[in-house]
Amino acid sequence: MRIPRTTDEITPEWLTDALRAGGRLGDGRVDSVEFERIGVGLGFASLVARGSVEYTGDSAGAPQTLVAKLPSGHAETDALVTRMGLADREVRFFRELGADVGVPVPESYYADSDLKTGDFVLLLEDLSGARLGDQVNGCSPGDAELVVRNLARLHARWWDSDRLRRMDWLPNPAEPDASRRMRETYRSAWDRVSVTFGSAYPDGVYEIADRFSACYEEIMRPLGESPITLIHGDCRLGNLFFRDNGGDAEVVSIDWQLASFSRGATDLAYFFLISFPVEERREREVSLLRLYHATLTEIGISDYSYGQLSADYRRGMFRFLNISVVATANLDLDSEGGRVILDAVIPRLAGLADWDCGALIPD
Repeated sequence: MRIPRTTDEITPEWLTDALRAGGRLGDGRVDSVEFERIGVGLGFASLVARGSVEYTGDSAGAPQTLVAKLPSGHAETDALVTRMGLADREVRFFRELGADVGVPVPESYYADSDLKTGDFVLLLEDLSGARLGDQVNGCSPGDAELVVRNLARLHARWWDSDRLRRMDWLPNPAEPDASRRMRETYRSAWDRVSVTFGSAYPDGVYEIADRFSACYEEIMRPLGESPITLIHGDCRLGNLFFRDNGGDAEVVSIDWQLASFSRGATDLAYFFLISFPVEERREREVSLLRLYHATLTEIGISDYSYGQLSADYRRGMFRFLNISVVATANLDLDSEGGRVILDAVIPRLAGLADWDCGALIPD
């Protein structure tokens, strides 16, 4: 099947074929589908739209609404997504893992991608009945604890898994070629960002960011060494839905383009830095780190100390630095989502100075 690049190309005929290929539609046909764009201003690197679907014939079990994910239409962003294989990674995530990942994710109806052209399409469960995390106003204590426990369950499920190591479509920070490519991407992005936005970086962080490019592989390599696990990679409130599941609150994670394997603490560093204002993060991060460690222990991960977790958390902050710099250099900063990076994300990099991450960089 061809891959549509816009919602206009998701015609009733194409959607009928896609839902049948995904096992979601029997003898019925899609009569009409109407899309409205959603997620504008939330920093997504893709176009996300909700479709309302009407059928003729037998449509038992077919979705009445769905979410389509497609290229953003912004040339620089789409080029970055293609160059880094992000969309193809998410397509493979839903094709090969999906409901088997161990934590709640949207149901997938159809997924396809083309690495050469950068075209991709995902048709996913509509989560509009759940509550989306508030990226602007931040994270309540209860929601933060739910997210931390959810991350612990994800990481414990894949803790040092042999199956994980066979998934060659997931990047590994310890793999030399992948690490070299990421270093080059970071260095190119930092050359642009440092000139334009360098003055916005918190005290002590500009120097860390500037020195990082020279020893990227040495800093990041340990994150790809045992004990590794599957990480979400972009665990922020705009990618998290909260819903009731039979009386129990649960977190549903969307946007798996940055999934990889690494030390689990990198997800925590990313979530804490991006989700909390600086002072709030300083007040809460240790108690949340201890909650994560206690949850791992409850699940059965007994050979990982709190000291190891703290060391991994500190090193994991470099991954957040890397992503924030590359995003700043490539996202559409004229959009609301792009401006969030300057207004919120860059100041929150103060965590690298708080944890003296510069001491990890060799002289």
